[in-house]
Amino acid sequence: MKSIFLFALLFFMILVLQAKDTIRITHTNYTAVFDKTLKYPVLVEWWDIRDKIKSVSVPAKCWKVIHVLKTGEWHSFVMHNEKEIQTGIISHEVSKKEVEQLSGF
Repeated sequence: MKSIFLFALLFFMILVLQAKDTIRITHTNYTAVFDKTLKYPVLVEWWDIRDKIKSVSVPAKCWKVIHVLKTGEWHSFVMHNEKEIQTGIISHEVSKKEVEQLSGF
């Protein structure tokens, strides 16, 4: 009798520990699963976008521009979307004009 009680208690504890504390929110355009323990959405699925996506394209280059307010300096970087040896961001620094031409801004 004691072993059955211990087994039932252990089984109940496993069920309680594995239970997810999530809320599913269904909207007209999306579904979101919010985790109350983590306090942020763990899944957001947009229905109209999901139906439109057939393939994913990745740009050949990625750019960043940093404006230092105290000195008024501009730092511009262009990185290639390729697997390469990490060389640091400084090796990808370019002129602001190059980023303007690349981005159209």
